[in-house]
Amino acid sequence: MIHNHPKALLNHWLNHKGDCAWVLATLVRTEGSSYRKPGAMMFINEYGQYFGMVSGGCIDEDLLLHARKCLDANQCVYRIYDLSDEYEGQGPELGCGGKIEVVLQPIRKDNQYLGLEELSTRLNSRLAAHYSLNIRSTTPDNHCVTPNTNAELSSDYVTFRLEPPKHLLIIGGGVDAIPVAQLAKQMGWEVSVYDPRTRNARPSDFKGVDRLIRSPIATLPTLEVLTCIEGAVVMSHSVSIDAAGLTALNNSSAKYVALLGPSHRAEKVMSRAALTLSDLRYQLASPAGLNLGGDLPESIALSIISEAHAYFARQTAHSLSGALHT
Repeated sequence: MIHNHPKALLNHWLNHKGDCAWVLATLVRTEGSSYRKPGAMMFINEYGQYFGMVSGGCIDEDLLLHARKCLDANQCVYRIYDLSDEYEGQGPELGCGGKIEVVLQPIRKDNQYLGLEELSTRLNSRLAAHYSLNIRSTTPDNHCVTPNTNAELSSDYVTFRLEPPKHLLIIGGGVDAIPVAQLAKQMGWEVSVYDPRTRNARPSDFKGVDRLIRSPIATLPTLEVLTCIEGAVVMSHSVSIDAAGLTALNNSSAKYVALLGPSHRAEKVMSRAALTLSDLRYQLASPAGLNLGGDLPESIALSIISEAHAYFARQTAHSLSGALHT
């Protein structure tokens, strides 16, 4: 499974760029409702395979058709898709009722692979990147730029800020941590799992995670992973391990930390760690997760990952329709 995060798409293209010819489709503008936002990418190869999404799928066939034209002519193709009543433009209608603009560009050695190698290097180094492309020229002119150069570009250019995937540390490698790790990986996040106990965090249970760390609890504060995480879930079911985790995370890069268990247990863990809420340098979510209902490990994992996602996206996690019972 190829995730839709730009880092995953870029890595897949890099691993196969010599196998066949490729086209980059980029969503550059939207009006009204749209499934994806500007900056969304899709990689299309000459065999009609595509990876990533710039819509909900309603324009894929048209994009494949014009990707072929893009390759044959070795030129950029600009497409507009619109459902508004007054529009009599080209292409199929969008089911969502919005208008989107997509540019398709051939990825070739003679156009420096659209600067995608540098973009991949930055994201794989956990650095944000500003990626600029000329949407009017038939000849590709894409490159990574520093933010202060954006003002110097003409109106024909659009620039997108791309962030590396979030990195989540799970402290506790028990059975109920498995769906937490799986959901986080499905989100395209980087996932690390730590547990000092030999019976936990087994590779056979946590296939696909980026790293499994099993070392004595005394080494937890010194782990390098603490310097490159955005969030953590503490769920070892051990008061002493959880307490050590909260303490170590207080000197980490994490801004969001979820602690599994009820409030009275959290008080015990905080007491063992000799910490108060005012001591914490991160936002502590305790009890962890959103109130979604359900008591299965998968339901709890969904609750926790949903809350973490909302925190990272700076959203309220409220029902969009308001249809939920209050």
